Amino acid sequence: MGELSIQQKKDYAKTLYLADLTITQKEVARRADVAEKTVSNWVNKEGWENLRTSLLTTRETQLSHLYNQLRYLNETIANRENKYA
Repeated sequence: MGELSIQQKKDYAKTLYLADLTITQKEVARRADVAEKTVSNWVNKEGWENLRTSLLTTRETQLSHLYNQLRYLNETIANRENKYA
């Protein structure tokens, strides 16, 4: 089998990174046969961390967090002298 292209290595690295939450960038780099710095650049520049997080968080969970934040803000405002946001 021939050498993988950079795009193929990137796709493989992304799959590894998103599929296993415990995997380190160093391990992804080793398995994809690229430099650790390369994986770090891909993670940062292409938003893999945000994608990883979004895959773990359901819409219901996100809404729950937002409602909790709103409740906290409303309680904080209600408990102070100036009742405006």
